[in-house]
Amino acid sequence: MRAILLVDDEPNVIKGMMRMLNSAPGNYQYLFAQSGSEALDILNSREVHMIVSDIRMPEMDGAQLLEQVMKVHPNIIRIILSGHSEKAMNLKAAGVAHQFLIKPCSPELLLNTIEKAFRVREHVHNEEVAGFVTGLNRLPATSTSFNRLLKELNSTDPSLKRVGEIIAEDLTMTAKVLQLVNSAFFGIPRKVSSAQQAVTLLGINTIKALALQVELFSAHQNRDDAVMKDLLNHSLKVGNLAKAISLSEKREARQADAALVGGILHDIGKVLLYMLPEYRNQLAVAPVHDHSGWLDMEYRLWGTSHAEIGAYLLGLWGFADDVVETVAFHHRPGISMDRDFSALTAVHIANALIRGPEAGDEYIAWLDVEYLESLNVLGHLNDWADICSRFEQAENPKE
Repeated sequence: MRAILLVDDEPNVIKGMMRMLNSAPGNYQYLFAQSGSEALDILNSREVHMIVSDIRMPEMDGAQLLEQVMKVHPNIIRIILSGHSEKAMNLKAAGVAHQFLIKPCSPELLLNTIEKAFRVREHVHNEEVAGFVTGLNRLPATSTSFNRLLKELNSTDPSLKRVGEIIAEDLTMTAKVLQLVNSAFFGIPRKVSSAQQAVTLLGINTIKALALQVELFSAHQNRDDAVMKDLLNHSLKVGNLAKAISLSEKREARQADAALVGGILHDIGKVLLYMLPEYRNQLAVAPVHDHSGWLDMEYRLWGTSHAEIGAYLLGLWGFADDVVETVAFHHRPGISMDRDFSALTAVHIANALIRGPEAGDEYIAWLDVEYLESLNVLGHLNDWADICSRFEQAENPKE
């Protein structure tokens, strides 16, 4: 049974949560605390899997509490309840909270958030790796991008356009700004699918606060920018091609945007794995380029793959279900519940069309043909390949 700790200094709020949650479905045990110190006492005395804390509390606010939880109990999922008016406190919490929920929070939203976070964790069949991902408070950017961002933000007149371009050139910074701009904290009514648009909406002051005060971004520890740059280039190609394929299938703009975001972030789990020395060492000894070899290595080492790991991170961060599902199943869409052409379909196809030739393989070897046949779209392969060829020609025009 999963234990969830809810923290709020207002007794009436606690009583309301008790009534609401104790009668709610689900195999959860709910614990309650009325202060940060009481919450820490509970965490030190028993196992807890998630903490949901109000941000505005006396003595120890929610951000300070979650910072302590992150340091001492990194495996615990951390969620903040806050209001739109508490921007400064929310920014402080951005480095320690996995998600923001706006008060007053409906019972349905809270329960859905709880269930989704635990559901995506079930796909990561390695508690050590899942705990590692949960404990992260920032993802490593390439040192080149990180240093360029700091230089631009510290200049006398930082340019929003240049900041957007720098962030768009780094996979992990792109993921983080998309998470924040689409979170309940900012309350933007439409989904944002590009880093440049996210930076424009967040504004230069918010980006400066996140980068310089909260220190939300950091340089990659092993400084291997070439690997991360190749990963970004591939991810951007997949995202843009997936969006084009989705639109060619006459899908609505929202699904095309989900294909774009899912494509850009489909390999973010590799960034997480690359932080582990065992992974880097394995690649150095026996580099793998083909589809099955890479996945086999990951499953052999950890019992899970970059796909499930990346999906778990994005699920923790509150990304939309279709984006999380796309990342989780982009290599094996047939095991998903998806039975219609979707963002997952588009990203699976785009990844095959690009990754296959990059690895010296026929792209057909990277496709789940049975899955595509079940959707009655296998006959569109030549059309998708033509779209990919036009993309490649646009990127590499003949002299």
